[in-house]
Amino acid sequence: MTNLHQKPRFRFWLWLIRIVGVIVPRRMRADWQHEWEAELQHREQLLADWDRLNWTNKFNLFRRSTSAFWDAFWLQPKRLEDEMFQDLHFGVRMLFKNKGFTAVAILSLALGIGANTAIFQLIDAVRLRTLPVKAPNELAEVRLNNMKGARGGFARSYPTVTNPVWEQIRDKQQGFSGIFAWGADTANLAPGGEERPARMLYVSGDFFNTLGVPPALGRVLTTADDYRGCATPGVVISNGFWQSEYGRDTNVIGRKITVNDRPLEIVGVARSNFFGMEVGKSFDLALPICAVSLVRGNDRLLSGTMWWLTITGRLKPGWSIDQATSQMQSISPSVFEAALPANYPPASVNDFLASRLIAVPAGAGVLSCVKSTSSRSGCYWRLRDRFCWLRVPTSRIYYWLEPARVSASLRCDMLWELRA
Repeated sequence: MTNLHQKPRFRFWLWLIRIVGVIVPRRMRADWQHEWEAELQHREQLLADWDRLNWTNKFNLFRRSTSAFWDAFWLQPKRLEDEMFQDLHFGVRMLFKNKGFTAVAILSLALGIGANTAIFQLIDAVRLRTLPVKAPNELAEVRLNNMKGARGGFARSYPTVTNPVWEQIRDKQQGFSGIFAWGADTANLAPGGEERPARMLYVSGDFFNTLGVPPALGRVLTTADDYRGCATPGVVISNGFWQSEYGRDTNVIGRKITVNDRPLEIVGVARSNFFGMEVGKSFDLALPICAVSLVRGNDRLLSGTMWWLTITGRLKPGWSIDQATSQMQSISPSVFEAALPANYPPASVNDFLASRLIAVPAGAGVLSCVKSTSSRSGCYWRLRDRFCWLRVPTSRIYYWLEPARVSASLRCDMLWELRA
């Protein structure tokens, strides 16, 4: 006869099932726990009387109960799914309940995401991407450390030099295995009637070779094309212009194109991924620098007060930016003394002669911002059809890369460096 006062046995395998059941999804927990308890109780009953269970059988029952862990873990995705849908349902209900708060939250998120996307695209274009040329990390730009002594006409919003200054640097520099100058411009391609504007680059003879940009068709410009008095300069067209204007016709080499009423011969097509040196812009035509007098009808080559060229070079092996800057500093006095024009404003002569050249990394290209509007507190600038805000304090301007001294009248005309 069974002893009615027998002390209840502690079934630790059933206790373990109850503990593991806590992590089982709530809607499945009761059925899951019932199934496992029924199975273990059935196994226990098959072993007849509890008093006859030895420790081996008890251990087997406990080991079987631990399998419930794997079963519970297998059901975790369903638990997370239940909780996720429950949270989403609750969140949607609260959003519909507070429509004003919902509108403000959505608007704030939209503005925040849009602003962060625009900032990332700007930084990506200016800082992260490099030019699609050979070894862009070896490229360096040579420019004035400040524009205090610069007087005359300024063709672009970024630092430039005159052609006489470029020629002096080209002849006296020692830190670059190849060096070139370039300037951006526009021209009219229509021989008559309605104007057809095109974006142009004036480049020195070593432009393409120094960058390591081969032609997609024909040839590129060389030093043989760039000489004073060139009467029939050749033209290299961009790949995009070749496709849009000529339908990628391979017989385009040798054909004539009218540039400001001047017929010029197409000698080559640039490769498809080369857009030029300006970030966010591309070119249609590339002409040698010597063609500027022929195309524009004025002599920028001799002008010492027309600032329109940007100088870029490829560092010699073993040379650093600092070494190139030191060499540029050493030749600066002779460069500006030789390039000083006779008609330069007397009040600015000393500042011009005191100008110094520096070298800065140019692997990411040149940032060209176009002013859209201005106010007393700042200027809006456009880059790749997007607007960015430039704060202009009372006495100085903030730039993108390094500070430069500019006059108050030029504050909204030069976006270049971000003051550290």
